[in-house]
Amino acid sequence: MKKVTYDEVNMLSKLTRAYLRDAKNVEEFFEYVSTEKNIRSVIENRKKRKPVNRAVLVSSLEKQYADYNSKAVHTNILSLANSNTYTITTGHQLNLFTGPLYFIYKIVSAIKTAQQLNQTYPELHFVPVYWMATEDHDFEEINHAYFNGEKIEWNSDQKGMVGEFSLDTISKTVDLFCKSLGGSIHALEISEIIKKAYLQNANLAEATRSVVHALFEKHGLVILDANDSNLKREFVPVVKRELLEQISFSSVTDTISQFDSSFKAQVNPREINLFYVVKGLRERIINNGEVFEVLNTDIVFNPAQIKAEIDSYPERFSPNVILRPVYQECILPNVMYIGGGAEVAYWLELKSTFNEFGISFPLVQIRSSFLTLSTKTLSHVAQLNWKITDLFGAKSTLFEAYTSANNPLEKEVNKLNNAIRLQTEDLESSLTNYDPELVKSLNVAKKGFEKSIVRLSKKISGSVKRAHQDQLHEMEQVFSSAYPN
Repeated sequence: MKKVTYDEVNMLSKLTRAYLRDAKNVEEFFEYVSTEKNIRSVIENRKKRKPVNRAVLVSSLEKQYADYNSKAVHTNILSLANSNTYTITTGHQLNLFTGPLYFIYKIVSAIKTAQQLNQTYPELHFVPVYWMATEDHDFEEINHAYFNGEKIEWNSDQKGMVGEFSLDTISKTVDLFCKSLGGSIHALEISEIIKKAYLQNANLAEATRSVVHALFEKHGLVILDANDSNLKREFVPVVKRELLEQISFSSVTDTISQFDSSFKAQVNPREINLFYVVKGLRERIINNGEVFEVLNTDIVFNPAQIKAEIDSYPERFSPNVILRPVYQECILPNVMYIGGGAEVAYWLELKSTFNEFGISFPLVQIRSSFLTLSTKTLSHVAQLNWKITDLFGAKSTLFEAYTSANNPLEKEVNKLNNAIRLQTEDLESSLTNYDPELVKSLNVAKKGFEKSIVRLSKKISGSVKRAHQDQLHEMEQVFSSAYPN
């Protein structure tokens, strides 16, 4: 096993790497550095804010787990009623058959962190939580899984929140996946878990809970579906302020403006960061003068009507990526959120939004990451004179570097380009003194030269690639092995 620092992982954004490196030049964008010793500071900060309604949380979770019999999970749920219990949370979309492997890595990271903290702080109790993104509506992002190089896909024309999608048409997809697993003992075990989850439950949220529970039940993982009217009622004050004052738009926009010029925003806020949801529908809410409109529908509210709607049906208001973390911290006694690199980046946009709503900002921790390579692939990496860290950058960068290093004419082309540039600069000076109008013609000719050089460079590069196609093919195989599909 080789450990690689996150600073060597060029796939991560510069903002995320800066945070993970030393956090000094981004320290205004979070509350505390994510270390064990800062757990107490986060807890003390939470105590200064509006407390979580633990009774509602426990009641909602007990209803969600009514059909499950697990001592470890039930004990953790009941413990959430106690003031010395806190959560370690991770979240993800409802990917079919769990989808990418980092779905699992996130949950394992949350469980392991909770276990470590329970040892470090025996007077406290920490519960790992998986937040199901049941309100998401990007079905195309989650309706498939890759296995042994094949894409296994579930097609459906349902609309709205994916957690509510009926599983009536999924049986053929389940059969295809289970057959592809093979007949080993572990394959049969997984097949049973998958079949029970997707063929004996009514919707995708219930199926996902079933799969994740089967995998992690013994670790006491609590799985939360926040698409719950009682939990949403705790979110009502935030929803009202967001609609009437556009809090998150101004605060996140201001935060992004303070970023170093080399940092890019991971997500950009909308004026209102909420959706309106009913069965089969999840559409953005916009403010149009004196009224609020739900996009792509005829639904319109005046301010009084939308306040009444929030009070009567809080479950109809769904946060987008900007406000989902705020909702999470409203309803969970959370001290740490564990996410991927992109999630870390967008959490760093949100501190001022949390402050505006008077909600505690948790520690933000990147999930554990692993890249598993076969002995054969490692041998190819060595033959190509690559470092392992080269695999954590853009494939195109490595390919371009290889092509450039094996291009015997690149220096000659660069010399020609520089010579033409210098000659045209000299000629431009002479023409300016002789007849300035002729400079325009020279500029036209110069652009023609530049285009011709670019075309020539591309042709030479293509020739180099053809001459080295076996090596480039080997490089492609290495990347395919490291990142299948």
